[in-house]
Amino acid sequence: MKKLKEKKFEKLIEALLWWLGRLDRAKFWYLASRTDIRTLNALNIFLHSTVSMCILGIAAHLTSWPLIFPSLGPTIFLLFYAPSSPMSAPRNTILSHLMGAGIGWTCHALLLHFMPESASAEITEPCKIVTAALALGTCGVFMSFTGIVHPPAASTTLIAGLGLMHGPLSIVMIGISVFFLCVQAWVMHNIAGIKYPLWTPFSNAMGPDITTRLGKLSTASGGDTANPARNVAARLASRQKLK
Repeated sequence: MKKLKEKKFEKLIEALLWWLGRLDRAKFWYLASRTDIRTLNALNIFLHSTVSMCILGIAAHLTSWPLIFPSLGPTIFLLFYAPSSPMSAPRNTILSHLMGAGIGWTCHALLLHFMPESASAEITEPCKIVTAALALGTCGVFMSFTGIVHPPAASTTLIAGLGLMHGPLSIVMIGISVFFLCVQAWVMHNIAGIKYPLWTPFSNAMGPDITTRLGKLSTASGGDTANPARNVAARLASRQKLK
């Protein structure tokens, strides 16, 4: 009996999302026939970003949890500006923010351990600047090696590295906030008929394309060679142009 009720509830939710999606797609078609795609995209970003931030803000107000922090801004923009990008996938978004917060907080905790007097120091003091710089560099290394890339998380690293995060509980709050945001994005994108991954990105090619004087170099995995860096070094040594 309980399973039957759960199935009925699931079907009701699916039907509701389907009709909401139909209305949203009709609205999209109506606007698309009367305006250009740039304006339409800008309106879509404005609407979804505003609604998403309002929902998160209301949740923070009702629970009194610190769910809002500065680096949420670029995260929200990226989720709705480029939803199919690997950098917008829930896995990369959530894990990058947690990783950035953890690295930043750890670096700041080490600073306080070896220099307790820095607790009352201003943000512009050399000790805090160096700590934040090391935290940011370490976060970049972890992102590069793990392939869990979400640029706004670098802001979270700086916030934690500068000592603006109060204890490990803040890391948990960041995780909850970003998770909730990804759920919102998933619901909104599905209603709008936009493909957005449930967890892992659609593509695992995370490496950037780097333009050199000898041509373009892609550090993404799955290229023509197992070791692109070695191949580039050989071409540079023989002065050959990269394809």
